[in-house]
Amino acid sequence: MTMPIEPILIDLPRRAGLVILAAAFIVASALVANAGPGRAGDGAGSAFGPVLVKEGRSQRQCESDPQRVFVRHVYGTACIAYFTTRGHERKSSAVVFMDGDSTPEAFADAAGRRRTRQAMEKILQNLADQQQVRIVMLYRLGLDGSSGNHAERRRPFELHAMQAAIDELKGRLRFEDVVLAGQSGGATLAASMLTLGRADVTCAALGSGAYALGALVHASLAEGTRAAVSRRAIDAIIHDPSRHIAGIPTDRRRTVFVIGDRRDGTTPFAQQRRFAEALNDAGHHAELVAVRATGEEKHGTAGYALRAAALCARRAPAAEIVAELSDISDRIVAAAEPTQPVVSASAGASASVRSSGAPGSARAPLSRQP
Repeated sequence: MTMPIEPILIDLPRRAGLVILAAAFIVASALVANAGPGRAGDGAGSAFGPVLVKEGRSQRQCESDPQRVFVRHVYGTACIAYFTTRGHERKSSAVVFMDGDSTPEAFADAAGRRRTRQAMEKILQNLADQQQVRIVMLYRLGLDGSSGNHAERRRPFELHAMQAAIDELKGRLRFEDVVLAGQSGGATLAASMLTLGRADVTCAALGSGAYALGALVHASLAEGTRAAVSRRAIDAIIHDPSRHIAGIPTDRRRTVFVIGDRRDGTTPFAQQRRFAEALNDAGHHAELVAVRATGEEKHGTAGYALRAAALCARRAPAAEIVAELSDISDRIVAAAEPTQPVVSASAGASASVRSSGAPGSARAPLSRQP
């Protein structure tokens, strides 16, 4: 029996937020099409669609653009676009950043996305220059020059494609150690990469991520459809980092910064707290950092995550990084009342980038001199 789509989109509790709405739709689409991990669902009702299909299958066509890398992984092949800052090419480590999900409206606005991308790349270059580090931004599945269908994000295909892209770029760009950074869905991807056993991650800065993703999706689907939905079916479609903490290599030198706002209306802070506690219980070093996020949902923490990652790449002590993020948050609270963002483009950094530059936007944490 097929699972109805519309009740999932209409009846979800508001507190579930945009992330759970999107994830539930992804799961529902895949269940409708009986698709396994890495196979496309039918995408019914989604504004997203497959892009750069030929590039995703051909290394020659993909890498005709020097800012793309062709990858092979357990679920297939993909063409992943990336941006890398100029300078500090001899550094042995690089910050690798992944942004949050796009919205259908932002996806449809090609010119707007291009402006947002250019603004974000300028911000990353400024941060790299200030902190004397190298930053690589990976563009998510189906966005900004990467192949695929963004409706199929958060599934194992995207996770393994991004994982493979980092492996390829380490050779191409000649760096060894990885400092992971992510906002929202990008933070979930970064956390998931840790659980796949990456031993080259010296630090991770995770902003506003969803970590017990399976439990949230399961509850939301059950509420939206009033039908029994198997956790096994959900776990076959998404990767839930909270269920795979045992896969993270133990390294007491590595710190994982779990960053969020207690008022976050998109991803629950309580879940972020539990994830940090679970990491520490498993013998890792995690720091939970409560900050003042941006946006109506109090979800924008990209600036904090990038700042923490840059300091990590400079081997700053964890206590110093926590103090720095707390200081930035305090200054935002004390600043004049911020103006509202012009466009809330996505659940990621782009919403902050497209603001008017008010305190609390991505510009505020990134513009502070070291």
